[in-house]
Amino acid sequence: MHFPGKEVAKTVALCAGEKVLLAVLPASYHINFEKLSTVVGDQVQLLEQEKCNELFPDCESGAIPPFGELYGVPVYLDETLAEDVEIVFGNGTLSESVRMGSSDFVRLVKPKICSFAERAWSASRSASEI
Repeated sequence: MHFPGKEVAKTVALCAGEKVLLAVLPASYHINFEKLSTVVGDQVQLLEQEKCNELFPDCESGAIPPFGELYGVPVYLDETLAEDVEIVFGNGTLSESVRMGSSDFVRLVKPKICSFAERAWSASRSASEI
């Protein structure tokens, strides 16, 4: 897509007990499961791929859009994306994306905005930089 990783949102399908939820965070970050579990109030883990395919049948495998309300699934948005003017995210396919104002996304989706993402360490960093 040729956008900086912080501006591109990735959507991750998770479960907390029997509850399914979507986490939306910058593509260059990873989920701090401990922080998100505290926010959600239950242990959070990745949703199995088969369950994702069942819940999001109109999406390509691995390409879940961040519009959880269309599927009856709550959305948790990391605050770093809420701070950006615009975000870019997949639309349910692996080849197309949407660019939208962050404030428009928040208005439409009404996600819970919280802090749960952390920068992923670059593989090129040496141990002394960590």
